[in-house]
Amino acid sequence: MTYHENLPSAGSGTAESRAPASPEDPGRHSPGTSEQTSTADTAKDEASKVAGEARRQVRDLTGRTRDQLTSQTRHQKDRAVDGLRALSEELRSMASSSSQPGMAGDLTQEAAGRADDLAGWLATREPTEVIEEVRRFARQRPGMFLALAAGAGVLAGRLTRGMTQPATEQDGSS
Repeated sequence: MTYHENLPSAGSGTAESRAPASPEDPGRHSPGTSEQTSTADTAKDEASKVAGEARRQVRDLTGRTRDQLTSQTRHQKDRAVDGLRALSEELRSMASSSSQPGMAGDLTQEAAGRADDLAGWLATREPTEVIEEVRRFARQRPGMFLALAAGAGVLAGRLTRGMTQPATEQDGSS
């Protein structure tokens, strides 16, 4: 028997046909290749579904957040309108109850009218419209905007201090 007779023939189910596929030989497939491709495709599909679901949830969350913010700003705007109308009524009451007519009474009456006008203007606008109007005013007249903002800050500080100070004085005298 010669050396060639002992070698297995191609396709006879010997070691040559069971060898794993190598990168150099793309024509040969190992038994798990189609399963690996199927698993990879399934993983890609699942990843795509998860990404789509995440995008949908982000859109829903963004929409809910926007709705809540809009609702809260409308509520705050309504509170501001109510506060301005109450201020207007108090200023009118103060001006009409003054025993001496004069410049202070006239200025108080004018302030009451302006507060009422501002309340009416604010009541007819959406919060985004108000913000855009304030931005436009700030761009057109930055000095006046800063002066009004500073005045509003001082006024708010004084009102806050005035509202908390009487309560503190009453607590100390008890």
